Amino acid sequence: MRPSRLRPTGSPRNITILWPDSDPLFPPEWSDTLDDYYSDYSLHVMKNVGHFSPLEAPETWATYVLEHVAAAAKE
Repeated sequence: MRPSRLRPTGSPRNITILWPDSDPLFPPEWSDTLDDYYSDYSLHVMKNVGHFSPLEAPETWATYVLEHVAAAAKE
């Protein structure tokens, strides 16, 4: 069952979504509806990562967080 309480963000900024490919709660197939909620996003599927992705792939998270911080600092 897909969550139904999500609503579009309306965010004018690009959103980076880090989606684990082995998460039993949020299967990768659900990413096909991201266009319904976000107008400007980048989807990055993390291979061999489960539900606790910040703990399982901290380097990946750090890379993307630092990219966004650096971009925000230039604004």
